[in-house]
Amino acid sequence: TIRHGAIPRRVCVAAYACEPEKGSEPGVGWNWVKLISKKNHTWVFTKYNNSEPIENYLAEHPDLNLNFIYVDVPNWLTFWKKGQRGVRTYYYLWQFFALYKCRKLHKSVNFDLAHHVSFVNDWLWSFAALVPAPFIWGPIGSHPSIPRQLLPHNRALLSEITRLGIQSGMRLIDPLYWMTVIRARKIIAINKEITEHFPISMLAKNKVVIESAIAHSQADNPARCKKSENFDVLYVGRFHHTKCPHLAIEAFQKAHSKIPGSRLILVGRGPEEKYLKSLAEAGKSKNDIIFHSWRTQHEVLKLMAGSSVFLFPSTEGGGMVVIEAMSLGLPVISLDYGGPGSMVTDNTGYRVSVTDKDSVVERLGNALIDYYNNPDKLSRHSANAVEHAMKTLSWESKHERIEILYNELHKPDNSVNAKNKEQN
Repeated sequence: TIRHGAIPRRVCVAAYACEPEKGSEPGVGWNWVKLISKKNHTWVFTKYNNSEPIENYLAEHPDLNLNFIYVDVPNWLTFWKKGQRGVRTYYYLWQFFALYKCRKLHKSVNFDLAHHVSFVNDWLWSFAALVPAPFIWGPIGSHPSIPRQLLPHNRALLSEITRLGIQSGMRLIDPLYWMTVIRARKIIAINKEITEHFPISMLAKNKVVIESAIAHSQADNPARCKKSENFDVLYVGRFHHTKCPHLAIEAFQKAHSKIPGSRLILVGRGPEEKYLKSLAEAGKSKNDIIFHSWRTQHEVLKLMAGSSVFLFPSTEGGGMVVIEAMSLGLPVISLDYGGPGSMVTDNTGYRVSVTDKDSVVERLGNALIDYYNNPDKLSRHSANAVEHAMKTLSWESKHERIEILYNELHKPDNSVNAKNKEQN
């Protein structure tokens, strides 16, 4: 045990998005909270509409180390918010109310550490930076800038310019953001690109450790099912230009004639769906490109377990689906870029360097052909992928690394004063 005999630390956690048995941001928040509470008394500040699923879960799975404080923004300040519209503005305001409750609670709890875990966002401030305790910021990140040559159309280019402009502007002009960067004792970044963003690049590069926001639980690894007799290539993700599903289709079209019995299965929905279906229809392989709408996690895992290769040329900063695929023995073909590029290794798949679009598509297609022609390599990479996911990309391994980080910032105090503090 890393902290043998020590009095548990008292940790304040900022987790705006936090919900059990969910994916995306709520799943990230929940899993980090559970990870932290394994060895530490944990107070979690989250938004009020997470309360019902959290309390229902805790009623069935009590955790004496977990305390939740629910925070909301008054209705008179949020009349303009509908669904996802205005969510970042709401989040910005929410932090002031969370800060008020947190500092009030700190007077009685006296937190040893403050840790921000969600949103996984590297361009907005965190209220946890103003807690009078060593502050850990992260996991944080954002989607890297998508190389212009990989974008499918001008509409996607305009969207990228707008996104990057807003993010860069907030990093530059918001004094609360600068305060967050300066106050952070450690910054957990989801990929190395975060260190290139100003002002982190100037003020905090030496504070950064690279750690994905997501992981896979060894206990959740489902039983394998029989592989399909076809050479099934799988893509799972939102149909959005950030994830570059058009590259997956074009690469498969290039390779299709050299891979008898191959199929490309795309699972997802999104704004690019109409464009992607028209792209698929225009090629000779259209009958072997299959679109599925969103499936349950169980159905997706079953599809993964029965497929041959996972083709995921995404430029996103994260990529939970990559870990899930590897845990089920799927070699991954990705770009050497962003989150997926940091998870895949040369022994678990292919990472294609980003150059011009035609070269990227050709190399993605050649990787598919190589796996088809070399079943021994496919089998070897499949076994390596499982081992890599379990040993390096699991929540269990992440817990050990985070406890080491906590020990660096706050040594457990076994003195009489600490015991008195525990009694108080």
